Amino acid sequence: MISKDDEYVPFSSKFVCEGAVENWLLNLEFRMRETLQEILEHAKGSADLWDSGEKPREEWLEGYNA
Repeated sequence: MISKDDEYVPFSSKFVCEGAVENWLLNLEFRMRETLQEILEHAKGSADLWDSGEKPREEWLEGYNA
């Protein structure tokens, strides 16, 4: 996925656009949501490192897309 601000987020798995456009657009939307959910779950889990000092919030923030 590439945003209008040229921010790049790779899909979590390969996606192929094939078949009827109605079907692959629905599948594309699902894959986008799935990928973003995985990123958010990882971000939430790694946010616990803020308090331990292992990874400051400012450094953690730079590791995730806006």
